[in-house]
Amino acid sequence: MENLDVLASLEAKSRTTTVEALAKRGKKSVRVIRAADVALMVQEAVERAIEISGLISPEAIEEVKAQANIEFDRLKTERAEEQRRIDEIESRSIELESTIEQQTQQLEARTSELEEARHRLAQALAKQSEIDPEEVEGLRQENAQLQDARTELEQEITSMREQLGLFETQAMELRIQSEAFEELRAEHRLQLGRLEQSEVERAGIADQLEAAERASGELSTRVEALMTQVQSLQTELTAAKAQPAAAPAPAADSTQALLMMRLMDEIQALKQGGAAPAPQPAPAPVAAAADTSSLEDKLAKIVGSLDQKIEKMGKKMGVSSAVDTEVDFKSLVNRAVDDSQGLESNIDNVEVEKRAGAGIAANLARIKKLKGGG
Repeated sequence: MENLDVLASLEAKSRTTTVEALAKRGKKSVRVIRAADVALMVQEAVERAIEISGLISPEAIEEVKAQANIEFDRLKTERAEEQRRIDEIESRSIELESTIEQQTQQLEARTSELEEARHRLAQALAKQSEIDPEEVEGLRQENAQLQDARTELEQEITSMREQLGLFETQAMELRIQSEAFEELRAEHRLQLGRLEQSEVERAGIADQLEAAERASGELSTRVEALMTQVQSLQTELTAAKAQPAAAPAPAADSTQALLMMRLMDEIQALKQGGAAPAPQPAPAPVAAAADTSSLEDKLAKIVGSLDQKIEKMGKKMGVSSAVDTEVDFKSLVNRAVDDSQGLESNIDNVEVEKRAGAGIAANLARIKKLKGGG
């Protein structure tokens, strides 16, 4: 069974006429039906006929309906595409008509201008025969002068444009130089700030150096005072050796050891910087002689710790140690011990003890005074 194209059949069996022809036949109004509506009505009629006949199963009917819907959608799509093309053609036709109308108006205007130009040309030709040749020559010369002036003006304009370009180039260079100058000024300001900061730091360093020098002077004064005290003690020891001694040599050794022990305790107290004076050691028995080697070691340790403290304080202040030479306490002790064998036995007399005690007390008073002043 062949497929029936309802739209094609309707188009084939229909005819086209104009409204004027219908009006001539006395038709004032016409009832119009779209072909798609006719096709839809035919399709619905066929479906109803098939359902009534019972020749096709419901499944087949649904399949036919689905195929019919697909075909109908295809037809609608084609119809919509055709309608779109028709609309585009009509739109382009309207645009072409508008363009043609505009071009026609422009052509008419140009034609009118051309006719007017022809009329003016005819009038000019008619007047040219009446103009004096000398006047024409004068006009030509004037025209030539005007051409020359125009040429000169064009040259001047060209020269001015070149100068303008040169000025623009110079202005650009000046702007670049100005930017570079601003950068240099900013860098100069930065360097000035750094210099000012350096001056402030330098002033601070100078103050620190001055404080370090003052501290170094104080340390030097203290060391000189200690040296003076040591020399004074050494002088007293020498004077004590020169006097006749009543006690035996071991007693002299004990006295000298006691004297050096007191000196070491005072130096240790001065090093620690305590407010209270160092406790006085108890007098050793005459029979108990001091151990010379342990005394030397103890004295060397005290002197070494004192030197280290002075050096450390000097480094904190930014200067080197103020003590250039060390006091040779070991030699002092050795010399005192070696010479003690030649002392007389009356060193333990009351007068000698009073003199030695007075010297040590005075020295201790000086050291305490120095500690209190420092």
